[in-house]
Amino acid sequence: MIKGMFWNVRGISKALTFRRLKKLIQMYSIQFLAICESRLQVGRAERYRCKLNFHGLLHNSVGSVLENYFDVIIGESSQHVSARLSHDHLPESQLVVSFVHTRCTTIEREELWAGLLSDSPASTAWLVGGDFNVISDADEKRGGRPFNPAKAMEFVQFISEVNLTDIGFSGARFTWCNNRHGGGEDLKTIRSGSSE
Repeated sequence: MIKGMFWNVRGISKALTFRRLKKLIQMYSIQFLAICESRLQVGRAERYRCKLNFHGLLHNSVGSVLENYFDVIIGESSQHVSARLSHDHLPESQLVVSFVHTRCTTIEREELWAGLLSDSPASTAWLVGGDFNVISDADEKRGGRPFNPAKAMEFVQFISEVNLTDIGFSGARFTWCNNRHGGGEDLKTIRSGSSE
């Protein structure tokens, strides 16, 4: 089994955050890690790669992917990076993994959908994960701005068009919080998808 993790985090340079990340990597035997922190410069990302004992680094304006098994970048934009994963558990086929951290406007999301569509593998399994800044159902949100059905429809149409399936997650029901309290708290579920 190949284990990966997407972490949308601010402040990876804080000692407590870094120790928590290192503990999660060890506890779950993480083999690739996508860190979504747009302020993380490539030089700092390289230092974290070394400290966390990953062999490779993919980096763009979305953030960094620390990894052991990616052999080539398939495509990238300011909102995503897609790479081919090669591993002993995938001897005859390979897996394309896309890491996403999209912007909030409809136009910017449309650019992401187009980029991901061009990266979509024809005959290889595809895993897409990250922060899409949109949810597909009102039950995936509590607090904050009202649920926007038009944004959800656009997201659901893209998922259907590229034949992705929600693979779910384990842990807390809500996986993102804006860290505001006193009535401004916004909790959301961030999901991944898979296609074969």
